[in-house]
Amino acid sequence: MPDDPAPINFCVHCGEYLRPGVTYCPKCGTPVAGSGVAAQQPSYGHYGYGQPNKLQPVQTKKPFYAGILLLLAGMSGFATALSVYLDRDAIVAEAEVIYGQAIPGAEGIIIALAVAWVIIGVMTIIGAYAAFQRKWLALAVIGGVMGLFSGGIIFLEGSLMALVALVLILMSRSEFKR
Repeated sequence: MPDDPAPINFCVHCGEYLRPGVTYCPKCGTPVAGSGVAAQQPSYGHYGYGQPNKLQPVQTKKPFYAGILLLLAGMSGFATALSVYLDRDAIVAEAEVIYGQAIPGAEGIIIALAVAWVIIGVMTIIGAYAAFQRKWLALAVIGGVMGLFSGGIIFLEGSLMALVALVLILMSRSEFKR
């Protein structure tokens, strides 16, 4: 009867397949058991005697950058709200010129829009906090989506920052605690 085939070795740290004769895991750098480099550690063969450890997600800076972008987008929403609120008389006067008549309730509509931008800014900043903490993925995503509506004073800079942040959050979703 031929000898049993040599067991397939896997890294005890990350589960990477190890070729015969290697002394360190090519993926994570952990010393290989029995190579003379590390103390004898159990190896997991193809016989089903155990399972290799699960690979932990690598911590990147994507959530941090997303948090910064969401923070800036939220502040852009606040700046937009402040700008609209402070210029409400000029906006109402301009609307009267364009339409040739007074628009009933125009100032109330402008104030409601300013309040909406404040709420959007707050939600975006809450999403930034969730991204910084790498917790509450859903809250970070909601903050990113709300940031899409933050607009901006000069251009749509808040919306663009929130879009990039949303992409970064979705790319790093495995780093968020569940």
